[in-house]
Amino acid sequence: MKDKRKRRSVPKKVEKELELENEEVEDEEELNHKEVEDEEELNHEEVEDEEELNHEEMDDAEISEGGQTMQADEELDNEEEYEDEAAQERKAVAKKTAVLYFSHIPEGFSPGRMKSYFEKYAPNAVGRVYLARNKRVTHKHLYTEGWIEIKKKRLAKRLAEMLNGREVGGRRADPVSSVIWNVMYLSGFKWFHLVEQLNYEKNVEDKRLQTEIAQIRKISSAYEENVEKGMNLKKLEERVLKQGGKWEQYKRQFEQRSGKKKERNNDEVETKDVMKMIFG
Repeated sequence: MKDKRKRRSVPKKVEKELELENEEVEDEEELNHKEVEDEEELNHEEVEDEEELNHEEMDDAEISEGGQTMQADEELDNEEEYEDEAAQERKAVAKKTAVLYFSHIPEGFSPGRMKSYFEKYAPNAVGRVYLARNKRVTHKHLYTEGWIEIKKKRLAKRLAEMLNGREVGGRRADPVSSVIWNVMYLSGFKWFHLVEQLNYEKNVEDKRLQTEIAQIRKISSAYEENVEKGMNLKKLEERVLKQGGKWEQYKRQFEQRSGKKKERNNDEVETKDVMKMIFG
């Protein structure tokens, strides 16, 4: 006999309640899902807005940088134009200038005193002054020769003609008052020629000093090497002698040549004997 098991029937009320609960849960899940989607959409929109703002800011920055670079380029162009104009002006001014040469500088005259002295004859026309120092004398500011730049060629020629061979003048108590100027107008000579000449002489002097220093260092290093070799030989000699060995010292022996007397010719002897017989 088969056992027939009775199935328990679920009440209808319970089924309705379960259905309602399921519906409520589904509604809540849908609401939560919608809220999540809305939040994601909002976040995405905010991110897009931020990216757009960043792009706009970058574009603005690039535009501003471009403007700044344009301004910088314009400023550089203006500076270059200004420098070119200034260089042209300097060249034009340099063409009008001239240089006076002084083969002798009176004692006590410095560059400042030279400039103030010549400004009496050429006011506002004296430019740069260079005086070569006397290297033999160190305790006094003595100068051997000098150059003065005059801003106008005609004025420089007049000064050279007027002051050459003329006394310095001034107070009689001043020992320089009787010194005579020796001025020469250097035709076609400009100040940059003097600068080039001085730089060349300085480079030559520097090279000469460098070669002398190199020679001195070479000699000193050779001397130090010889001293060190001598010390090492001395130590080696002491070590050998302590161990009972022999140390032979070799001295250089120079053979001296015997002086050869010049043989007198028989003719000369005979002539001398004859002269003695005649004059006693």
